[in-house]
Amino acid sequence: MWNRLALIFLAASLAFAADLTGKWSGTFEELKPDGTVSRTGGAYMDLKLSGETVTGTAGPDAGGQHEIRNGKLLETKLTFEIPREQGIMKFDLIFDGESIKGSVSAASDGQSLSARVDLKRVRDASAQPADRPADRAAIRAHIDRIFHAFIHKDRAELRATHAANWLGYLEGSRKMIRGIDEYMNWAGYIEPGNSYGMTGYKMREFDMIFQGDAAFVAFVADVESSTPAGPFHRTLRITDFYTKQNGAWIQTGSDTGLHPESLAEQQQTPRTLPDAEKKHLLDAREAVWRAYFAGDRATLEKLLPEELLTMEPGGDWGNRTAVLDGSARFASGAGKLLRLEFPKTEIQIYGSTAIVYSSYVYEIEQAAKRSVNSGRVTEVFVNRNGAWVNPSWHMDAGR
Repeated sequence: MWNRLALIFLAASLAFAADLTGKWSGTFEELKPDGTVSRTGGAYMDLKLSGETVTGTAGPDAGGQHEIRNGKLLETKLTFEIPREQGIMKFDLIFDGESIKGSVSAASDGQSLSARVDLKRVRDASAQPADRPADRAAIRAHIDRIFHAFIHKDRAELRATHAANWLGYLEGSRKMIRGIDEYMNWAGYIEPGNSYGMTGYKMREFDMIFQGDAAFVAFVADVESSTPAGPFHRTLRITDFYTKQNGAWIQTGSDTGLHPESLAEQQQTPRTLPDAEKKHLLDAREAVWRAYFAGDRATLEKLLPEELLTMEPGGDWGNRTAVLDGSARFASGAGKLLRLEFPKTEIQIYGSTAIVYSSYVYEIEQAAKRSVNSGRVTEVFVNRNGAWVNPSWHMDAGR
C-alpha cells in the first residue's frame, strides 16, 4: 500500500514539474536598498523541463530573450542564471504550477542589483472555449448596467461600472479621456433631477472577442434622449474594452462615436444656430465685405479659402486671386466704403455649412464720386476649427 501511495505522489510530482514547460509572462520589479520598488518592467520566459534540467530563454518581453544556463528545478525551487555584459543575473524562484515568483540578484563593478519577478503562464488562446457564453452574458449585462445608469442618472453606478484608469473617447470628445474622473466630467446630463438626457436605447450588431481576461466588444445602439430642443434620436457605434479584475468584468476603455447613419442625418437636416453663433456668422459675413473695400488682404486671406469660387453681378466668374486683386485695386485708387447695409437676411444651416441669403446696399466713393449699389447675394460659409470662412458667393443686381 505504501509503495502504491509513493508511486501516486511521485506521478503527481512529475506531472506538476512537467507543467513548467511553456511560456510565462509577468513583471520585473527593480528594488531599492530599502526594498521598495524603484522601477517596474516586463518579464517573459520560455522554458523547457527535462528531468531536473531547465533550458530556455528569459528577458523583458518575447522579442528580447536571452539564453539561460545552469537551470534546475528541484521540487518547487527553480534556479538559473543569465550571463550579461554587466555581470551574471541569478534567479532564485518558486514554481507552484500556476506561477513563477522569486528574487533576482546581480553584481557589477561593485554595485548590486536586487529585483523580484512574478509571472503567470501564457495560455494558448486557441485552447479556450470559442464562445464563452457565461462571459458574454456577464459583459452584456454590464453594458446594460451602464445604459441604465445614464437613463436613471445614477452617478454612483456609472462610476462603479468603469475602471479607475479608464481610457478612451466619448461622443464629441476631441481629446483622449484619461481616468474615471475625466470620464464623469464628460458624461453629460446625469445629475439627479435633470429632465434632460438619455431616456431609452436598443442594441443591434452586438458581438465580442476574447483574449484571456480581456474582451473587445463592438455594437451599435439606437439611443433616445430628451434635450432642451425636444426628443432626440441618434445611433452610436461603440467599441468597448473589457478586462476581468478580481473575478468580475469591468469596462476599462471605450471609443464612442456617431454611426454613419446619424452623421449623414445630421448633415442633411436643417438646424438653427444659437444667437451667439449666429452673431459670429454674420460678423464674419460683414468682415469679408469691409475687408474687401478696405484693401485688408490679411483679413481676406484668413476668411476666404483657397477654393473660393464666385459669380459677380455682371455674370463674371471669380476666384480668390481675382477677389484679392480687385480689393487691392479699389484701395490703391483711394476708394472708400461709406455705407454697408443688409436690409434682409435669411440663413439655412446644414451640418457645418451655412447658406446666407441677403439683400445688400453699399455706397462707395471713388475719385470724389459717390455711387450706390444694391442687389442680392447668396453666400456660403463653412465652420472650420471653430471659425466661419467664406468659400463662395453669387451676387446679382436684384432686378
